[in-house]
Amino acid sequence: MEMLHIGRTTVYELLKSGTLYSVKIGKKYIVPKQSVVNFITAK
Repeated sequence: MEMLHIGRTTVYELLKSGTLYSVKIGKKYIVPKQSVVNFITAK
């Protein structure tokens, strides 16, 4: 959220759609920094 300057709901939508790669550990989603960089450069 902080790196992309978007809201929580938008982040969850990106995670559900598979646009943003993440690993779910328990109840937390861990988004690797490289996944965020890839998302930004793909736009």
